Amino acid sequence: MVPRAERPYVTYAACLACAILFLGINAEKTLNWTLLAKWGYPSPQGVWGGAYWGPLTSVFVHIAWWHFGMNVYWLVIFGTLCERVMGSVKFAAFFLIAAFVSSGIQLAVSSETGHGASGVVYALFGFTWVTRGYYRQFRTIALERNASAFVIWALVCVIVTWLKIMNIGNGAHISGLLFGVGVGAAFVLEFKKPLIVAVLVLMLASGIVSMFWMPWSAEWRAFHEGRPPVEVDQRKGG
Repeated sequence: MVPRAERPYVTYAACLACAILFLGINAEKTLNWTLLAKWGYPSPQGVWGGAYWGPLTSVFVHIAWWHFGMNVYWLVIFGTLCERVMGSVKFAAFFLIAAFVSSGIQLAVSSETGHGASGVVYALFGFTWVTRGYYRQFRTIALERNASAFVIWALVCVIVTWLKIMNIGNGAHISGLLFGVGVGAAFVLEFKKPLIVAVLVLMLASGIVSMFWMPWSAEWRAFHEGRPPVEVDQRKGG
């Protein structure tokens, strides 16, 4: 198929936003929730208190250099091809919804949105993998070695979180992957479209609900009881 967008401006803009926020955050002398909220990463209490943009803007926030480098690298690789195939408008919609779904579900399962673009990267990977037979452009990146790397990395992240070595946004990874696969299957391959669309809507609704109502979360209950929040864990990424 002929690419629909000659220049992947949305991809460039997303990577630029990540770079600006990364430099700005690392120029700060100390990090706390007040400063991170200024850069687009509000605390869960901030989200529940009205910072409803947090699940979206937090995907552009990176604190560790390796986290920033890895996510921006894959955003360029996957984003460039996906934007040229989808067109910039549809790609922007895909990116923003994937960001919100992955961060919102991460909030629902861990009481924190996490930070970083990993959820979106997994969504882009899922989309390219499931549609690689339809778009020949994806055959250069939707390779078995890349699929193995993404699966292995996801498993490593689950293990290090379980061992309490590092707190990773596994909910964002998994939900992002499922979102990307679902969009590709439903809207490109037309595979069981009504069912998959219903699942995608449910994922989006879950992210929305987590901003207002999470009675299963001790942090959410503490917030509504007026107890102070826990200080930020700078190791957490998504």
